[in-house]
Amino acid sequence: MKRKTFILSIFGALGAFTLPSWLYFRTGYKALVIPEMLSAISTPQMISEIGAAYLKQHPGEGDSEKLSCLILATADGNSISVRRNALSIRSFIKNKIREDFLHHRLRVIDGWVLSHTEARQCALHYLKKS
Repeated sequence: MKRKTFILSIFGALGAFTLPSWLYFRTGYKALVIPEMLSAISTPQMISEIGAAYLKQHPGEGDSEKLSCLILATADGNSISVRRNALSIRSFIKNKIREDFLHHRLRVIDGWVLSHTEARQCALHYLKKS
């Protein structure tokens, strides 16, 4: 194999891995599906287990589209766009979690005290992994 061909194949392989990652982070998908604070102290497996337990308590929310809309719902019932950048989605969700705690919209699941938004994120994480 020629050096030029080898180098181009390496760049091609890197592009195949980095482009999907770039799209994943840019769309805010990770911000929507992974509870930021909980992921710092827990594992993805534990987040999925919490999500499964939440869905047992709230079977009517067992649809990923519905959960996404509920997580991104504003106080007036509208929803922000999933197409926003990851930073704005993350900021919106952080503020919503803060509001949940301020207004005592909490859920106790498997011994974890979570905001309702975080619990829904766990449920969405579980559904996306299944």
